[in-house]
Amino acid sequence: MSQMSQKRIQVILPMLVCLLGIMLNVGGAFSVSAKGIPLYADTAGTVLAAFFGGYIPGILTALLTNIINYMYDDVSIYYGFINVLIAVITAYVAKRGKMQPVKAVVFCLVAISVVSGCIGGVITWFVEGEAFNERNLVMAFLMRFEGIDSFWDWYLLNFVINFIDKAISIVVAGLFISLVPKTMWSKFDMTMWLQEPVDKEKLTQMYGEKKLSLSLNKRIVLLLTAFALVVVSVSTWLSISLFREYSMRQHINLAEGLARVAASVIDGDSVDRYLNEGVTDEEYKKTEKVLRYLLDHTPEVKFIYAYKILPDGCHVVFDLDADNIEAAELGEIIPIESGFMDYMPDLLSGNRIDPIVTDDTYGWLLTAYEPVYDSAGSCVCYAAADIEMEELLAYEGQFLAKLLGIFSGFLFLALSVTLWIAKYQLLLPIGAMTYTASNFSYGDEFERKKNVEALSKLDIATGGEIEKLYRAFLRATEESTRYFEENKQKTGKIDTLQRSFIMALAEMAESRNSFLKGSSRRETEYAEIVAKKMKELGYYREKLTDKYISDLSLAVPLHDVGVIAMPDDAFTDSEKMREHTVKGEEMLKRAASAIPEASYLSEAINTAGCHHESWDGSGYPHGLSGEDIPLSARIMSAVERFDDMTTPNSKEPLSVKEALEIIAKDGGTVFDPLISDAFVKAENELTQAIKERTS
Repeated sequence: MSQMSQKRIQVILPMLVCLLGIMLNVGGAFSVSAKGIPLYADTAGTVLAAFFGGYIPGILTALLTNIINYMYDDVSIYYGFINVLIAVITAYVAKRGKMQPVKAVVFCLVAISVVSGCIGGVITWFVEGEAFNERNLVMAFLMRFEGIDSFWDWYLLNFVINFIDKAISIVVAGLFISLVPKTMWSKFDMTMWLQEPVDKEKLTQMYGEKKLSLSLNKRIVLLLTAFALVVVSVSTWLSISLFREYSMRQHINLAEGLARVAASVIDGDSVDRYLNEGVTDEEYKKTEKVLRYLLDHTPEVKFIYAYKILPDGCHVVFDLDADNIEAAELGEIIPIESGFMDYMPDLLSGNRIDPIVTDDTYGWLLTAYEPVYDSAGSCVCYAAADIEMEELLAYEGQFLAKLLGIFSGFLFLALSVTLWIAKYQLLLPIGAMTYTASNFSYGDEFERKKNVEALSKLDIATGGEIEKLYRAFLRATEESTRYFEENKQKTGKIDTLQRSFIMALAEMAESRNSFLKGSSRRETEYAEIVAKKMKELGYYREKLTDKYISDLSLAVPLHDVGVIAMPDDAFTDSEKMREHTVKGEEMLKRAASAIPEASYLSEAINTAGCHHESWDGSGYPHGLSGEDIPLSARIMSAVERFDDMTTPNSKEPLSVKEALEIIAKDGGTVFDPLISDAFVKAENELTQAIKERTS
């Protein structure tokens, strides 16, 4: 409680570690770059922040490192995703308490080396393309070695360099970690307790038992991940579509612009002369030189040429060598490509046509045609510029790699922050309430008060609906506990009145016969002693529950209630006196119909009507035998006989031992043999009860 009140949101230390990690990453990267060392040195701080603070500080350190490095290295931002994955891996390994330190370090090193070496290599290839030879410090270093003449050679050695780089980063991070005592490590964990903090042991108890196949935590993770993937997918698709549209428009503008420039440098009045006389003057060579300059200084353009379109084909006016493709000679007739056939009427008429995309002899090309006019205003030929469509796809690939590199990093950060907030705002409060409620105990007043105390100690203060739910739950628990106590007191009073009424009836029956005076209280005590002994011995275990014994103790005083209804002359007529069992049974049945919730009355009916039945069937009034006689009546039969033999009202009372010998002898005939056995084995308890009563 004190910890939560002093600092409810523990973020200062994790943020300090995050700041230290950024400084370590940026400083390391800048140092190796300035000194030309073929390493990256930009992950030691990420490992440090993720180890201490967890996912959020680690991911934040990774992203901010690459954003800052972007100021002097414009491609570093695209590798933020790699650094983020390193943070996630490190935080995951650090959070796993079961993993041994040596295994954890080895696993972490191999994992982050694979991530940075393999995925980083792919990003390098897509983002920087052929330029990565010059711009990537590691690549520039590796290219010095002889025999590295393919991408895969570089890819393998790049992994080795990354392994060395990440090993150094882990060692550097380890040095900083070793400076902090282990007892302080938990202080750097980024938490946001809005309740009484829960220790690891209790968390394990709360979430260790997988009662549900899909916990709330997993559902939130899956839901957020699915939602994030949908958003990223849609955003990426829209971005790529917009980029493609923009890129296509830009390249169309480039092709059209270059075609117009080419058309402007060609002298339309000289085109026919070139075709008829060939290259005979400096003017043609000068124009060709200008076109060559345009081609060489526009890397996006693959071909620049000028054709005179006639029905028999394309008559070459200018054509330039490009990409190992030999140019056509002046005047050479090139067959018309199939992709241009639909445009031939306009081309033969000298009309303008929109840029078109074809996939013919010279590849998949975007072509822009611009008419070249003579001084009379007639179209004498067309100047054309071709751009390879593969170039556009390459740009799209690079854009996609950059987009995913940036999106993925921020996606991990957003998911981590959201799950972190959900953990402390939702999962832990609900989990704590559920765990506490599932461990409630209702045994006695002390335990019920402990329930309220345990729930109150949670002190959930999230605000909003969760806190309202907690407060309502706490109030309901307090009210139910108070109600339970009040109800218990009322029940106790009712029970006291009920017992008083029962004893009053018993005393009325006893008043009809002086021999019975005080028997109800004695017999109730004996019945409880014998019933508990039978339970202890395991006799009739399923029947002799605590509730049954309680009902029995209330039923025993009523076993002779029928005596109240007997006429005076019956007390001298043993045969007539037998009717007290039937009368008592009838009286209690009427009472039971009026008070059906009084469960003890059913046993009272049994004891009143059947306590003179015998195990061998020789008793009365129904002639029942064995276990057909209700258990309560079988117990009552032996109890009454024992009390008759030991009561001070008897002319010659027997000792406990003598009475038990008779009950043991009659076991199997008059009495249930198990009840007789329990009587004998309860000798000490029975003796003590009589002694306490007479002392």
